[in-house]
Amino acid sequence: DPVLVTREDYVSSRREDGKGAQCRRRIILVAQLLFYGLAVHSFVHDLNIMAQMSHLSLWERCHLLAMVLAFSPNTVAAVASSFTWGFRWAYLKDVPSAPSGLCMVSDVLAGLFSSVMGLFYMLPLMFISISYGALGLFSVCLVLFWDFLSLPWRIVDGDFGALWVAFPIACGLALCHLLTFIIIVAQVLFFKRRYPELARQSEQLVGLDTTAAILKKASAPFAVPALV
Repeated sequence: DPVLVTREDYVSSRREDGKGAQCRRRIILVAQLLFYGLAVHSFVHDLNIMAQMSHLSLWERCHLLAMVLAFSPNTVAAVASSFTWGFRWAYLKDVPSAPSGLCMVSDVLAGLFSSVMGLFYMLPLMFISISYGALGLFSVCLVLFWDFLSLPWRIVDGDFGALWVAFPIACGLALCHLLTFIIIVAQVLFFKRRYPELARQSEQLVGLDTTAAILKKASAPFAVPALV
């Protein structure tokens, strides 16, 4: 996460050549290989599921692919690894010094893993998200429009069953925004505590308190569940 590790700290950590740095790199590489092994196991399991769709129709295959992408842990790993590799490349593209051998092995494995996961998971996820997202958005808008039109009749008839269904959905949206708010505030406070000089420079550049501005923007989505 670039909020937790700046470019200068990341580059300097790769240039360290002590025994402690080498031991830390070995531990990270072993953990990386263990994670890749779990990803390969999940990938084989997903392939076995996809191999059973030869007798299905085209629309049923799309449903099966969407279910595999939705419930596979490799989908989350593909998104995280792709963005992490992008940040790593942005951090190191202008660094002339060659890293250690363990860093090079880790970079090659991370690049290969990101490419394979992006090809088999992120690329289909883009098409599935667009198609299913458009259909889902249309369905939700249609249902909300019909509920809005029929609300006076339900109030007169005393039929509040749909309102009790909408209540936990509104609570779920509020909880989602609350968790997002807490994550944003925690990152801002951590950044200001670890890098006070950068925080002061950003506040002087923007001309206002960064924490107050981010809190104001982060609390804005809470108006949506309140209206619902």
